[in-house]
Amino acid sequence: DGVFVFSVPHPSMIYCHDPDAIFRLESEGKGYFSSRNKKLLGHISTIDGTKLNIMSVHKTLTDYIRAIQKAGFVIEQIEEACVTEEHMKMNPEFFKSVQDKPLHLIFKLRKQ
Repeated sequence: DGVFVFSVPHPSMIYCHDPDAIFRLESEGKGYFSSRNKKLLGHISTIDGTKLNIMSVHKTLTDYIRAIQKAGFVIEQIEEACVTEEHMKMNPEFFKSVQDKPLHLIFKLRKQ
């Protein structure tokens, strides 16, 4: 009996399109459900200010849960990763644009 832990971008990231944020998707005007399986371009910034181009395929929470169940796994735990107090103490200027926003979903699964 093994455990499978993985993370994915939080589905609400489709609403992260603030031009000054360290994580941004070109998703203005896009809908949560109507954008399912669509590619979204964007960027993520590094601490040194470098902007890296990214591409994300939007999935809903239901998409993830159905895929997990179809593959024969049971969800033991789901966590929403976010900026922590420790991050804010280390570099408040860098992290403030994504503070109090869910960034990733972390799934802990077990095979049925």
